[in-house]
Amino acid sequence: MEPWANIPVASDLMIEGRAVPYGARIHIEALPADVLRLVDTGGNFLGDNKQIREPGHEPLDIATAWPGKSQKLSGKKTRFKIDWTDTLPEPRPRVS
Repeated sequence: MEPWANIPVASDLMIEGRAVPYGARIHIEALPADVLRLVDTGGNFLGDNKQIREPGHEPLDIATAWPGKSQKLSGKKTRFKIDWTDTLPEPRPRVS
C-alpha cells in the first residue's frame, strides 16, 4: 500500500498534559508508513462532550475516504507517539 503524506487527524488540544502545536506529527503503531498530522479538533474531543471509550485512552479521528466507519481502526486502541518538534506552520486566516 502506498504511504500517504499529511493525513489529517482530529484530537483534543491537550494531550499528555501539553498543548498540541498545530500540525504536530503523530506516529500511530497501526499505520507506520503514513504521515499523520494533528490539525483539527471538535466537540467530540473537548470538555464535557469528549467521547472517551475507555479511561486513559485518547480519542483520535483519522480522516478517511471510506464511507461509514473506517476500515479496521474504528474503536480500536493503538499506541501512538507525538513528535512535538515536527509541526506545520499555522494556517493563514481565510479572507472572503
